[in-house]
Amino acid sequence: MQAPAPSEKPHGAVGDGPVTGTALEARASGLLRAGMRPEQILRAVRVALRGETVLPRHLLLEWVDEQRPPDLGVLLSARQREILELVVKGSTNAEIAGRLFLSESTIKQHLRAAYKTLGVRNRRDAATPSRRYMKLHGGRSGADEVHLRSGECH
Repeated sequence: MQAPAPSEKPHGAVGDGPVTGTALEARASGLLRAGMRPEQILRAVRVALRGETVLPRHLLLEWVDEQRPPDLGVLLSARQREILELVVKGSTNAEIAGRLFLSESTIKQHLRAAYKTLGVRNRRDAATPSRRYMKLHGGRSGADEVHLRSGECH
């Protein structure tokens, strides 16, 4: 068995999560924790040579948490989720406004608030977590709790 070329499988000694994601995206064989004993390093190298990823448990758990999509049911209002569901389906602001009996300005306000909450800048970027959320919830935004009042959706 031949060891992977260093340029293909970089190793590093790290202590924080952002480096973990970057290293894994770069297809690193693993990461070594500063202060590891020689026998731990040897075991880690053997594991990497078998083609497995070497990662300290705390970094693995942190990385897994970072991969979870945001829970839009907690972060966004039912109306914001409903509007983003329509955005995902390709509706324009004018179409959404007509369907929900709201002004286009109100739709834009809801979208701006949702963008800020999600930390995104546009509808395309907001659609990505919305699609994931809808997929996890059977294709729906979870906005079922929208109420009717005076003939309008609020």
